[in-house]
Amino acid sequence: TSKSTKYQQHLPYSIGYYLYCSYNKSLSFYKSYTGRDCLQWYANELFQIAARLHPYFEAVVPMTPLNVLQEEEFKNATTCHICERSIMPHHIKVRDHCHFTGRYRGCAHNSCNLNYKTPKTIPVIFHNLSGYDSHFLIKDIAQSFSGSMYILPINKEKYISFTKTVAEKGNLKFRFIDSYRFLNFPLDVLASSLP
Repeated sequence: TSKSTKYQQHLPYSIGYYLYCSYNKSLSFYKSYTGRDCLQWYANELFQIAARLHPYFEAVVPMTPLNVLQEEEFKNATTCHICERSIMPHHIKVRDHCHFTGRYRGCAHNSCNLNYKTPKTIPVIFHNLSGYDSHFLIKDIAQSFSGSMYILPINKEKYISFTKTVAEKGNLKFRFIDSYRFLNFPLDVLASSLP
């Protein structure tokens, strides 16, 4: 407004992230960067992560042979672990497995197994993203590489989440969510509860 006076300009100067792999801890790592171009650096890092992870989403690791206990569980299974409905005698039951690890997940209807897709979405979790930090990120991430951007707003100033597609990498998506919406505590309280 005409009565507002701009007396400060906040500029991000440092950023860091921790990439966590739930099934292979050796693939997890932390990186950080300090400098005026930290948001461009971060957007480039996201693109590099998409390039590195794309082959994992495309490949299917063959199923590891079932042990005796798993074979017995499969033979006796009467419920599909995907839809949680009964497997009737006329249904074809199959062994479902994780395409990242090859591990057996459970017995499934053939149709459920064929329709089950691993989402090509990587969650990116920021503390208090809905509040202040998202304003710095959105522009750089939207413009750094090709692909659509979807924003789920609360209002014109706040966002619940946003998703950036990386078109060059098989439409892999990064979904940015706010940890504060799920863990409604200040960051220092959450950090103090870690072992």
